Amino acid sequence: MDTSTKEISTDLLPDLPNRKDFDAQWYLTETRHAFDAQRFWMAYRPWLMKCGYTLFDLGSVWENGTPFWIPPSTAVSASVPYALYHREEDAPPATWHIMSVQARFAYGQDSRGRNIAIKVIKSESEEEHIYNNLLKCPELLCTKTFPNVLPPLRVLRISHQLSFVVMPMWGDRLLLGDIKTVKEVMDFITDLLQGLMFLHKQRIAHRDIAECNVMVNYVSAIPFRNDDALGPLLERHRSSSQARYCLFDYNLSIQFPLGMPIENYRSPSTEAFRGWDCYHPRDVYQGEFEYNPFAFDVGCLGNLFMIRFADAIPTINMLAPLFDRMTTHVISQRFTAAQAYEFCTEIVRGFSDEELGAALFYRPMASS
Repeated sequence: MDTSTKEISTDLLPDLPNRKDFDAQWYLTETRHAFDAQRFWMAYRPWLMKCGYTLFDLGSVWENGTPFWIPPSTAVSASVPYALYHREEDAPPATWHIMSVQARFAYGQDSRGRNIAIKVIKSESEEEHIYNNLLKCPELLCTKTFPNVLPPLRVLRISHQLSFVVMPMWGDRLLLGDIKTVKEVMDFITDLLQGLMFLHKQRIAHRDIAECNVMVNYVSAIPFRNDDALGPLLERHRSSSQARYCLFDYNLSIQFPLGMPIENYRSPSTEAFRGWDCYHPRDVYQGEFEYNPFAFDVGCLGNLFMIRFADAIPTINMLAPLFDRMTTHVISQRFTAAQAYEFCTEIVRGFSDEELGAALFYRPMASS
């Protein structure tokens, strides 16, 4: 977890392209920006190799030559906090990610052949402060104590007031609609509650809870044009004892000082409108001047669970009070992440192995 790279200068290497857009946290995904991103990462490839990281190759599937990352032919499938890696032995090299190369993210391998992801962040930012604090948490790197939060492995300072955060590479294709059993639902819910509980114990308010900030420890090199083939692979992974889910991404997060009960923290209500709003509770809709960002996180995660798994309640009855206590508009009665996690583990302990393996009973949605 060494963060020192002062012996390898980056003074002559380029700044991030479209820097003003980066500073404004705009995500440039248009094809025309991919070529700028390609030049940026190719300039840093030799420097990253000296730091122990080899970027994936780049290729294209389009006539205009738009660059995409090509996953490696081989990689080490390491235990958590790393992910399992799948690629058909006879599959030709092909782009597996639906989005072209971006300047914010890169993918590669470490010196031991494990897949890693690299994120570009501002140096001396709140996000870098959070990552540096997470580097001090050894439980993130141990399989037995892993608290379902994607860990930083290194924070590499470069010129231009930028830093590279190196992380294990996990999968972002969850296919939650394919979940079929009680165990698979409870694994997902338990893991994310444990992750949120860990962040809140560190007094980190995530502030951007959504599926796009959840990952699974399974990466497949199946090309995005053959996405239907991923379903059976993830189904087999979910049914195993190795499936894990985690929270990640702290560009909107805040870390508060320790020392107060989690119910007592407050932020200006205007900050509640940041991030994906699809799961936001209505904590500031009555003209409140401030709100509790930790209770807000719990409400967001509860809404995610409720929208995704409400149809599982006839099979897992105790999900109803869990969702209710996570999303209640009476914030003083809302579960903390720790309370929700404890409640969830009690639900799991109440099931036999046979009940955990039972298929979900989905009721048809009423016609509107």
